[in-house]
Amino acid sequence: MQQRDLEQEHVPMEERCRGLFEADLVEMKRICKVEENFPNPKLEELATLLKEKFESNPESKGIVLTRMRLATIALIEFIRSTPRLKGLPCPVKPTRLVGQGESDNYFMTESEQKKSLKKFRTDKECNLLVATDIAQEGLDMPACNFVIRFNFVSNEIGTVQSKGRARAKQSECYLIVEEESINSKREESNRRKVIAMQEAMDRLNELSEEDRIQQITEKQDKIYKALDEKEKMARAGKLLIDQTSDTVDMLCKECNMYITNGAYMRQKGCHYTCKDPEVKQRITLVPYHKTDRYRDSETIGVFKCANPTCGQKLGIAINFLKDGDFTLKGYGFSVKSFRFRFSETHKETYKQWKKVPLNIPKDDD
Repeated sequence: MQQRDLEQEHVPMEERCRGLFEADLVEMKRICKVEENFPNPKLEELATLLKEKFESNPESKGIVLTRMRLATIALIEFIRSTPRLKGLPCPVKPTRLVGQGESDNYFMTESEQKKSLKKFRTDKECNLLVATDIAQEGLDMPACNFVIRFNFVSNEIGTVQSKGRARAKQSECYLIVEEESINSKREESNRRKVIAMQEAMDRLNELSEEDRIQQITEKQDKIYKALDEKEKMARAGKLLIDQTSDTVDMLCKECNMYITNGAYMRQKGCHYTCKDPEVKQRITLVPYHKTDRYRDSETIGVFKCANPTCGQKLGIAINFLKDGDFTLKGYGFSVKSFRFRFSETHKETYKQWKKVPLNIPKDDD
């Protein structure tokens, strides 16, 4: 159930990507024939890795992990069609595995999942599983000699779990991302945390059982006290902050660059927009090739943090309906992309706008 909830968080974005993909599919196929000499470097690297694995060991069995369900379909089509993987000693035979749900949203039913796993366990029918992060945990997988994470980085636990899937002798785990990208930096952070976890475990194992239990109990008590204090500050802060939105700064969650002040925020329909006249200097607009129009707004692109070393996506750029035309420009701020600074020592993040302790007025312009 938890896995399904995690995947369903991506449904709105995947539906949008699906619509854009299907709308431009014919044109993309035409361009693809022209651009054969200029391949996607990540796909080129994927093909190179798979070729090396199945040439050196025709008995190879591996997993390719990606973030989105639709991406599993696209990757399988690429693997089956690319000339780089033709004529190998053992053909690459991929199948997909994603979370449970309605099939028309690219989920899989339980029976379809079982069928894919059965194929993967049978050497003759499938030697490559293309999957979302459902394959990282909770399922009985055969031993694999390689795992490739394709442009997909979760947290430090996911980093350990993906390596755990490569259990065969002399197995290897790979990550394909762009250098200096957000995913690349996140993976570096994950690896540092994994090393820190291992060092902590080593220190605990050197202790006697009595000392180990005592240290764990003391650490737990410290964490509980910190959580209690955080809840008290949040309750006290809400009473104060509801009246003083101008004391709250909104920072980019990724790099902590100042974006705007809470006093400029307005609620317009289902969106949370901003009246700060200087916010344009702190963001970068990335327009869509094709806009999405709704009853009272149209989405024209996304906006990102203007910090050249960051580029974190902060929300969507919108034209709101005014006097019968979509002429009122604004933004749809994504609450998950921000860190709210109440003071130099008190910063918070939120998953829902309704949880943010700000008194945000409605904008009826």
